[in-house]
Amino acid sequence: MTPFSFNNIAKALNEMKEKLEEEQNALQEGEDVFNKFGIQITKTRLKGGIGYQINYGERGRYIQVLSKDMNNLMKAMKTAMDAK
Repeated sequence: MTPFSFNNIAKALNEMKEKLEEEQNALQEGEDVFNKFGIQITKTRLKGGIGYQINYGERGRYIQVLSKDMNNLMKAMKTAMDAK
């Protein structure tokens, strides 16, 4: 398994964003949209609407993000990566 790092999550999020922008087709609920670098991203139904579950690192580690919050998450990840 690839070790956890913010760089891998940022890379995965950017690739997922590019893929979603290219396809513009409605994805099926629970459909995997990314699976590389030890990170799996699945589109799913969450309490607040459609969103993504990002599985990473050791088994059972994940975060869930609503679609409307994905850009803010990517900006936050970039800020965290650039912080010294």
